[in-house]
Amino acid sequence: MAYNGTLVWDAPPPWQRLNFSVIPYVLGTVNQDFENDEKTNYDAKIGGDVKLSLTSSLNLDLTVNPDFSQVEVDRQVTNLGRFELFFPEKRQSFLENGDLFASFGYPTIRPFFSRRIGLGVPIQAGARISGNLNEKWRLGIMDMQTASVDNTRLPSQIFGVVSLQRKVFSRSSIGLMFVNKQSIGYPQENDSLKTLYPEFNRNLGVEYNLAPSNNQWSGKAFFLAPFDPTRLGKAKLEVGTKHHWNAFGWMFSSKPQSLFTYTFDARFGGYYANGNRTSLTTELGIVFNLT
Repeated sequence: MAYNGTLVWDAPPPWQRLNFSVIPYVLGTVNQDFENDEKTNYDAKIGGDVKLSLTSSLNLDLTVNPDFSQVEVDRQVTNLGRFELFFPEKRQSFLENGDLFASFGYPTIRPFFSRRIGLGVPIQAGARISGNLNEKWRLGIMDMQTASVDNTRLPSQIFGVVSLQRKVFSRSSIGLMFVNKQSIGYPQENDSLKTLYPEFNRNLGVEYNLAPSNNQWSGKAFFLAPFDPTRLGKAKLEVGTKHHWNAFGWMFSSKPQSLFTYTFDARFGGYYANGNRTSLTTELGIVFNLT
């Protein structure tokens, strides 16, 4: 819908009142150990989601203690390699306008990966604004806070993401993304916690997507600059490009990229299939148009 044509209405659409929806839930559990004759334990959890339409193309989503019990489970895969596998996001609260956050970078390197949030540690609260500002600009802002874990000493953390996209020419776009993962209540003095979890991890990225109207050429170039307490002043720019040519029935594509693991640590918010390498992927083929 970002590149749709001009719509001509027979009559102006009627003015819409404020649209919003509230989806609350209450979850209760009862546990009792009859073998050891322990007393019954009761537990309750309350939460819900709120969706508010700020404009016809810009939405505000709020969540408190979100429940993902109805989300489809991941397929079981045995990983015999040394790199982690990629599993797509299936939680509905992260899918709407998800391209604003997930399309930055390549499938093998993403500065932000939403599955880093709320899987091993529950989400306490979050807010997100996403959609179109006008026909040229798109905006995505996300802020999620996770709970602390006492047995692993993991502090409560805030995941913040800002994504801004500007349409240029006919179908091309320029994108800007900033990702911040901040620990709350982080000790200022020397503590073993500092060797387990960094106080913060930030990534700043700029990308250009080439998509001309004739669809003969397409490409992408992006730069990532990571920042965390162990690499301040040592950040390197990462670059990757992709070219695709399709004309006269022939197709050629290449994807050279130069990636370095010491400049980008995806464990704290992004996804990195592998790194420390320079590669060139080239394809050549012929396209048949059947009419």
